[in-house]
Amino acid sequence: KSTLMQMGVRSLLVCRTSSPQTTGLLVLGHGNPRTWNRAEQELVSIISQQIALIWQIQYLQTQAQIESSSQQTLQSGLNAFLSFPQEPDAFEKAFIAFLAQLLTCPLAALFRWTSEKPLAQVAVSVVASPNFALPPDLAIDPGQDTLIQEALTTDGLLERRIQELSPKTRRWLSSTSTGCLLVMALPSSR
Repeated sequence: KSTLMQMGVRSLLVCRTSSPQTTGLLVLGHGNPRTWNRAEQELVSIISQQIALIWQIQYLQTQAQIESSSQQTLQSGLNAFLSFPQEPDAFEKAFIAFLAQLLTCPLAALFRWTSEKPLAQVAVSVVASPNFALPPDLAIDPGQDTLIQEALTTDGLLERRIQELSPKTRRWLSSTSTGCLLVMALPSSR
């Protein structure tokens, strides 16, 4: 109130405006003390309703653009998927490359281990910048790595900031440029 008075406002007309996603106030100020008549109040009420309608239209347009983009991405993914090689190793490489491109991420990697080879090794990686390169001889004990263990016990995607990782995980994921990780355990065919 004191800020408005310092600005020279002596009379206010305030009307709430809201859409399902946004709430706001339409505030009109006047430099002289006055009473707002009924017609002015109704006009401001109608204008606030129009503003709420504009907000709703903008929201729906944004949602439509997101849906359209999702549809295009899905179609692009399906088209790419159909063009991937049938041979498993080539398929994995093509899929990881597609995933890196789709998510515009500088590192995408697929780790693999078996009961015969119990240390996780990089099966496929796509690295857009040397800052994100993984050590070439990387071998991780999945039973001792907290990130891998957490991913194995999480349904779906696991998101972690680099600061949240254990020192042991940070030793092999040592890029100073990494800010956020998305990790997902793939179903095994045991």
